[in-house]
Amino acid sequence: MCYELNASAYYLNYGGAAGGVLYIVEVEQIQTGDKIKVYSSEHKDDFSLSWKSSDILSIKNETPKYNEYRNIELNVNTDIYEESGAACRSLLLKEKFENCYYAEDIKVPLIYKLLGF
Repeated sequence: MCYELNASAYYLNYGGAAGGVLYIVEVEQIQTGDKIKVYSSEHKDDFSLSWKSSDILSIKNETPKYNEYRNIELNVNTDIYEESGAACRSLLLKEKFENCYYAEDIKVPLIYKLLGF
């Protein structure tokens, strides 16, 4: 069965005056109302969404001036992107998604690397 999908983006402020902003992208199956978060990343200067096909969502989130790019194309049925990699380390989320992506340039604490995360 093929479902019509709708992607929505919103942001969350965190940390008060010294905090930051996270972009969250959520995909909803229109017929069922089921929603799933597929993308989470720090705010960059240029953000946009576009569908490449019925299940491939292209997300642009970048600040070229500072060489910061969090752009990705996700198959919303199988992929998730969470900037810090926390979703990729989550046993619950590993079972829900075939592919988990995170920002390569974010430093993972040594203890996580030693544990195989």
